[in-house]
Amino acid sequence: MGVPPDQVDAAGNWQGNTRQEVYTSKLPKLAITTLAGFHVGEKYEVPWAEVSVPDELNRMIFPFAEDALAELTAAGCKNRGMYNFLQLLVNLRPFFWRGISAICVEYPNSCLFKRLRILSTTDAKGFMDSWPSALPSNFNEAPTREAMQLLTARMRGVEQGIDVLINSLPYPYNFGNLYPYPSPASSNAQAGQSEASGSASEPLHSTHTASSGVNSPSVGNPDVEMQDLSNETSASESTPQMSTGNNSTYPIPKDSTGLNVNSNGDLAAVSSSPLPSPTNSLLPYNVPISEYISLNVLPLLPPSPPNHDSVHTPLDMILPPPSAFYDDLSKKCDSYPLFSTCGQGFTWKDLLDQVKRPVELWSVYKPKGLGDYSTVEMLWKVWEEGVYVDGVGRCPPLRMIEERWGSLKNKDGQGRHAQWRPKSDAKARKIWSNFHFFIKEIEKRRNDVAGTSANEVLRELDVLRGAHGNVNKLHQSLQVKKPRNRK
Repeated sequence: MGVPPDQVDAAGNWQGNTRQEVYTSKLPKLAITTLAGFHVGEKYEVPWAEVSVPDELNRMIFPFAEDALAELTAAGCKNRGMYNFLQLLVNLRPFFWRGISAICVEYPNSCLFKRLRILSTTDAKGFMDSWPSALPSNFNEAPTREAMQLLTARMRGVEQGIDVLINSLPYPYNFGNLYPYPSPASSNAQAGQSEASGSASEPLHSTHTASSGVNSPSVGNPDVEMQDLSNETSASESTPQMSTGNNSTYPIPKDSTGLNVNSNGDLAAVSSSPLPSPTNSLLPYNVPISEYISLNVLPLLPPSPPNHDSVHTPLDMILPPPSAFYDDLSKKCDSYPLFSTCGQGFTWKDLLDQVKRPVELWSVYKPKGLGDYSTVEMLWKVWEEGVYVDGVGRCPPLRMIEERWGSLKNKDGQGRHAQWRPKSDAKARKIWSNFHFFIKEIEKRRNDVAGTSANEVLRELDVLRGAHGNVNKLHQSLQVKKPRNRK
């Protein structure tokens, strides 16, 4: 209802960040919106919500609301919860009249119209009687309804045609004829023929080499770090081989034309078509960002036969290198293990559960330097929500990675090195130290005063950041200077 989070925490006697960590953070709001069929950030208009309701009818419900709001405003009341609650009552009044009118059309003999005295007035009856004619005047549903029926009928015909085609195939069947993608055997045979003939053209490969571990580049989103390419050496083409060690691994199809970077930093020629997979399997795809940088992304929705077109959403998962999922690196790790959906979908927990070498996560998920964050709030979102790359997908919240493989103490109380950060790397140690300094500072300020929310602390720190100029200088000002030992 618009109540500031700090007031919610104070009213509920929430200590520290309990409400955020235990309840609010567990609600995947964007995922819920997407799974409900709504595109994230898209606005929708409900036709019947545009039907105007006379003021006389509105004031028949909660008639005290306007006077109470006027008194609160005149008295300078700072109780935003009371003010927003009264405003909510005012906004709900036209919703009631529109909803009850729609019910009256479908169920005119409902007991609601006998029990609610307010509906027996002349003005109320007149509004409900005019509802059937008022609705079409705001939105003509007939053409839309006919178009939807026609579209549904066509899709049903396509589905029936596909069923007939599939049922007519012998079982088991080589789906190479149904899906226009080369099988591994045929691809290897073609490669052998090309080599024997000494052809200058490159062979067609049935597998795709995964991109090397690079930090998420900036694609319209300031939260994502662009890798420094000043030290990049010129790349030469290499020929990836078919992975034969495990049948449950999948190559990485290209999402669009472009080059791919393998684990050695070399450019690799790749095919643009994925191989068939089970209907509940999630096939990673590759998104080239530049000539030397590309990201491997896992869609949250499985592909739909027969064309294997994955549905890409803003919530698709940006993956670490394939080597993160294997213990034995003596074998070539250029394919991902099997990712498949279940009844609850595929979550970050499911992905992180399959990680065998967490140190490989750093190259893709590492935070940026403090100078690359324009606000403290932006830094905090990387910790709580993860980095979003426009048009590509998202990275996991660093909080989840740190909880699994961070600098935690063992049972003996001894500290351990973070498993997901590289050892003996001064640059990585400095990046994480500066980033985690603000995480600890935010948590400390929240715990110092009971009921203080993270948003309140972030506003306080961003005010200080504005006074100092940037996040880097704010970090310097918050450092506790150690007293010098006098000899």
